[in-house]
Order: sequence, then C-alpha cells, then structure tokens
Amino acid sequence: MSALKIIKKDESLIQVLSNAGSFALKAKDDALEVVHIEAKAGKSLFLQPYECENAMYLFYFLEGRVAYAKENCFLGPGDCISAKDLTETEYFEIVEDVKMLLVTQKDFFDKQANYVLKMTAEMDKIQAKDQYTEKHCNRSGNLALRIGLKFGLKNDQINDLVFASKIHDLGKIQVPLHILNKPGTYTYEEFDVMKKHPRAGYDIIVDSVSQREALIVLQHHEKCDGTGYPQGLKKDEMLIESRILAVADAFDALTTHRPYRVALSQSEAFKLLKKDSGRLWDSDVLEALEMILCEL
Repeated sequence: MSALKIIKKDESLIQVLSNAGSFALKAKDDALEVVHIEAKAGKSLFLQPYECENAMYLFYFLEGRVAYAKENCFLGPGDCISAKDLTETEYFEIVEDVKMLLVTQKDFFDKQANYVLKMTAEMDKIQAKDQYTEKHCNRSGNLALRIGLKFGLKNDQINDLVFASKIHDLGKIQVPLHILNKPGTYTYEEFDVMKKHPRAGYDIIVDSVSQREALIVLQHHEKCDGTGYPQGLKKDEMLIESRILAVADAFDALTTHRPYRVALSQSEAFKLLKKDSGRLWDSDVLEALEMILCEL
C-alpha cells in the first residue's frame, strides 16, 4: 500500500466548530500537526511558556489581522509567528476575523479542541439567553487577560482567569429577561434577583471546572470593602483573579451602551472607577488598567 496520502483543501481529519470560530486538523504524523484555525474578531490568541516548552509553534496568517500590544504592531496575511521555549505569556488580540495555519510538533489539537468545546458549551447557554451578555463576557475576558498579564500571573492563573471571565455572567440565564434588559432602575426585589447570578453561575459550573475557576465566577461582584455580593468578602478574602475580573467587568459595563444609559468614554469610565480606588476596586488592578489604556 502506498504511504502517500492526499487531503483536499476542503477536507479535515477532525474539525471542531464553536462560536469563536473553528479548529480543523488538516494533517498529522508522528512528528507534526497542521491545524487550520478560523477565529472571530474580539477573541484572543495567547501562547504560554509551558505550551511551547520543547515544541515549535508556527502560525501563518492567511486572512485577517491581529494586534500584538507588546510591540504595538499588527500582523496580517503573509505574516507569521514562530514560538519556541517561551519565558512569558504572549498575547494577541484578533481585530479582524482571521484564518491561519498552525504547524506544531506536539499534540495540540486534542487539548485545544477540548478547551474550545468546554468554553463553547457554556457560551452557547449565555448567547441563547442574551447576546449582549455573551459579548460583554468576551470583552471582559479579553481585558481581564491583559490585566492579568500586566500582573505577571502564572500560567495556570491566566488559564483560570480567562475561562472564568468569558463565562462569568453564566448565572444570568436564570434571570428573567424583563429584569435583565430593564431600561430603568431596578426595584429592591429586582436587584435581589439580579444579585443571585454569581451564585447561580457558580452552581452551574462547580462540578465540571476547577475550583478556582468556579470561585472567580462566584466572587466577581465582591468589593474590597466588603459591600459586594453574594458573600460580602473583603479584598484579602478575594482571589486576585476575582479582583481583576471585577474591574474588567465594571469597566466594560460602563463603556457599553445599555437601554438605561449611554456609554461612557474610556477616560470617563476610568475616572469613575478611580474615585473608589482602594474602597471598591483593587488600586493595583486599576493601575494596571491605566497602563493598558495608555497603550491603546
């Protein structure tokens, strides 16, 4: 039997579809995998040191554009990223829908596909309820990731932060739409219903994700002075990932148009958060956010 195998351009060995795009394993042998990746604007691409240890990653861009904030540059068709033996996490923001080829020496596909399927299953629940919430979770997750990188969080912390941030409002699937999208101020009873969503999200995922991921979701509306919910935790009782997500969540909410108010500019939103630095929001997290805003 011939050892030659031909795979046509529209064929894949395995393909995984998600609301973030698709991962298609195009070719594989004992040494290499070739993966065709399609990812939508607003999503993130990040490479971590432990993923690249003793392995080569090469991304070749076919279509679209990504931003590399560290070098303040963009990558597009014909550009490539080569990564091996990284010493720190590298982050890229997808600013236009991209298509790219990944060539790697290790079993990337199974691990990445499992992560995408886990994320998609939860995001689909949110999107089915309310598309604003799904988009808000994604934007908050991207910002939380950038803040986490500024903090120099460890790789496992970054993983937990990104996953939890992208689904942090999952519990809102249990909040009635007439409350979720109410154009005016909540009544006491309505706000009491809304305040249950962190606990609801925690209960949904606690048996299928890491304990730390679940706790980040549970704590994302806590405040440094203990006035948050659902547990009334103070700063030192909160995970650092939760304090980061709390700021990213609030900042995105303030800079997004909602039925009950117009969006603030980034500078206006930051000034508003800064007024409560140290009281509601972790002052170090706000400093990291300010550095990121200065880079934009």
